[in-house]
Amino acid sequence: MQPPNRLVICEDNEMICRLLEQVFDQDGRTVVVTSTTAACREACRTGSTDVLVTDLMLKGENALGLIRKLRAEQPEIRIIALTGGGDSWVEAAIAHGAHYVLEKPTDMETLLQAVDCCYQKIRIAQVVAEAGMW
Repeated sequence: MQPPNRLVICEDNEMICRLLEQVFDQDGRTVVVTSTTAACREACRTGSTDVLVTDLMLKGENALGLIRKLRAEQPEIRIIALTGGGDSWVEAAIAHGAHYVLEKPTDMETLLQAVDCCYQKIRIAQVVAEAGMW
């Protein structure tokens, strides 16, 4: 089984996209950047995506439906949602299937830790599956 490595970012702020792409690329990840939920869903479908980092409030849309659909289609994908919308958005993201929800502004160290936690959980699940423990 291949080690987890592919990360998709869904963010409509171009400057944030470039920063996140740079950071995660330096971390050795294969990074795909999208700016709409449709493009994100397509990127997740066409590749073996391990982790999705998505802004919840995109231009003209929100990512709650994206999270729900991806969790139904690809239950193994780990999702980190970013929001500046307060508690109601945090609760909604969790209810729709996000594994982690970080409030903006989020420092890069916290985001990196959340991504690392996602990859650790994926690796543990792979080891358990290979050992036939579940």
